[in-house]
Amino acid sequence: VVTQPTNFNGTITLAAGTTDGVTDPTAPTLVVAKRADASQPWANAGRSAVATTPTGSVLTSAVFTSFSDFALASTSDNFGTNPLPVTLSSFAARRQASGTVQLAWATASERHSAYFEVQRSLDGTLFTSLEQVSATGTTTQTHHYASLDKTAPAGKLYYRLRQVDTDGAATYSPAVPVSAPQHTLALYPNPVRSQLTVAGAAGQEVRVFDLAGQLRLVATLPASGQLSVAALPPGTYLLRVALAEQARTMRFTKE
Repeated sequence: VVTQPTNFNGTITLAAGTTDGVTDPTAPTLVVAKRADASQPWANAGRSAVATTPTGSVLTSAVFTSFSDFALASTSDNFGTNPLPVTLSSFAARRQASGTVQLAWATASERHSAYFEVQRSLDGTLFTSLEQVSATGTTTQTHHYASLDKTAPAGKLYYRLRQVDTDGAATYSPAVPVSAPQHTLALYPNPVRSQLTVAGAAGQEVRVFDLAGQLRLVATLPASGQLSVAALPPGTYLLRVALAEQARTMRFTKE
């Protein structure tokens, strides 16, 4: 964790690659922008030095006295000079209790942005497109977007954004992971005489072990979740269910 020291005064140096939209790093309109957080507007943090590098350019801000979000920005309305691309300030995906996945993102600024394409992957490598969300176009204000994946499969997923400009140029956001849904399991009755119900695991394979670790029963649960344990001698057992996210083990007593 980085904390701000007392009586802080400092600068920050940001780098821009050759494909980041900075066409003229020497232009006085190219500055560092700063804001306290995503709810605040961007402010001009100035520039104190600029230099070119083999891979692009670097720009150093003027002196500031508080930590912030930082970005390169242009104070010019001339989009032909340093037409910086869309600045994505946040992107998050969260699985809901219903199993759907809610996605939300925000941009700090946009230049000729046409739309966002929401993409999903099962392995983080091969992505498929789900939905197009229209972009604002050109703006220096923060804008918020959202999308809902109603067909999200079980298991771990990955999401990313493909941002497309009006000229067809496209960039991709980093992929964000979404964990597999957590199953809620329950055993009843417990203690049990003959029929044990394993709620929340219909269609799953279950294995029953005694406390010595010996496998005593293997079965695939029907839709009712019922498991016959009538053949087991009285005692305490461990029931193990292999779920998508992890294996779960629960204890029950046979009377």
